[in-house]
Amino acid sequence: MADSKGSKPSIIDAIDEKAAKLPYIPMIADKAKTKPAYILIGGGVTLFLLLVLIFGFNTLVEIGVFSYPAYMAMQALTKGSPTGEWLMYFIILGLFQVIESFYDSSEEEERLTYSATYMLFKVVILVSLLLPQTKGALKIHDFAKGYLTGKSSAPAEAPETEPEPEPVDETPAEEPEDEM
Repeated sequence: MADSKGSKPSIIDAIDEKAAKLPYIPMIADKAKTKPAYILIGGGVTLFLLLVLIFGFNTLVEIGVFSYPAYMAMQALTKGSPTGEWLMYFIILGLFQVIESFYDSSEEEERLTYSATYMLFKVVILVSLLLPQTKGALKIHDFAKGYLTGKSSAPAEAPETEPEPEPVDETPAEEPEDEM
């Protein structure tokens, strides 16, 4: 359902195309007189909100920041791809778990883990580490590898030098002769 200019179909059109192939979704969409994509998106949002009410936001964050990276790490292992990026991600995820474990009392732990600021900070850091656009885990991996081996992985920058001053002409200026 792309427009006549030949541009890419919208996200709704792509979801609609896939949702039309699922059982019962087209039938429900026909009865509701809407696109199958809207039924699927509405069901997904409803399911997400229901899960937040049942398990809490913390649990969903923990599942989300573990399951996708674990799947991608297993894919990298089976394909023989470099796994340093995923290893660094799980080290940082483990660091968050260690920080949270220092709060022995359940009251203090609840204050930390249910704090909106802490959870937002944690999600932003972990998502920036796993997104291929930011390559956050790879940057930290390269930095740590360079730090531990004593070699910098980044190209060395030339030291900044101050520009040399321009030579000053020290010849005395000629004085105009007085005509009398």
